[in-house]
Amino acid sequence: MNQEKNFPRIITGGLLLLLLFTMLILSGVYIFLLTLLFTLLAMWEFYAMFWHGDEGIGGRLISLLMGGIILTTGWLSQEALLPIIGISFIFITVYTLITSSHSTALYFKQVGILLFGIFYIPILLVPILWCTPLEQFFLICIVAISDSAAYFVGLTYGNHKIWPKISPRKSIEGSAAGLIACIIISSILGVITGKANILSFIILTSILGIVAQLGDFFESALKRATHLKDSGTILPGHGGILDRSDSLLFVIPTYALLKSFIVYF
Repeated sequence: MNQEKNFPRIITGGLLLLLLFTMLILSGVYIFLLTLLFTLLAMWEFYAMFWHGDEGIGGRLISLLMGGIILTTGWLSQEALLPIIGISFIFITVYTLITSSHSTALYFKQVGILLFGIFYIPILLVPILWCTPLEQFFLICIVAISDSAAYFVGLTYGNHKIWPKISPRKSIEGSAAGLIACIIISSILGVITGKANILSFIILTSILGIVAQLGDFFESALKRATHLKDSGTILPGHGGILDRSDSLLFVIPTYALLKSFIVYF
């Protein structure tokens, strides 16, 4: 393993976790503001995969505005969330219709990308604001454990590629290590801090561990389709915000659904 190459990754990861845990301790408006910042940066990176420079800038800015409004509404009033999502759909489709009406193919391509960016990032992130600080901590730990174990084990022992057409560097060994570490460590953490029994947490962490890796694969497919190595460069050793939150985007709504059946915390 190249220690010098991984040093920026480790330092950046440590600083990110420190920032996240500080916000979780403060909770309330602080975790909302951090989530809002991450949302807007991730959305910008997502749209930059498809448009470069100032190309499509109007649609991108409107989508970022709508994404911020959706997240804020989800934090303040769950009842108003669905209507706001509908209004966002109307705004974006009408704006794109006005600016791209000369080409039907261009219109549907642009509106599809803009709307997908809203669905993929702010809408999937909203349920994290309905979680307690302990739940937020638990979900972040699941993703961090899964990602770290998969990366370092895969880097050292990964000889069998799991899905080379989507992500050539990911291995079966790394994927298995990420899932096993996620199940063991997160289940122990859940039993210590939560209300459910060990079996419930094993099932929960197994599902979330698999979903986390699917989120990672999906973002890898996006980058491969747009011929990019990383979604951005803002995080040394990690790439962009979207590179660090791809797993979490799939984990959050999955947990929100599962906890409607079982009280974990």
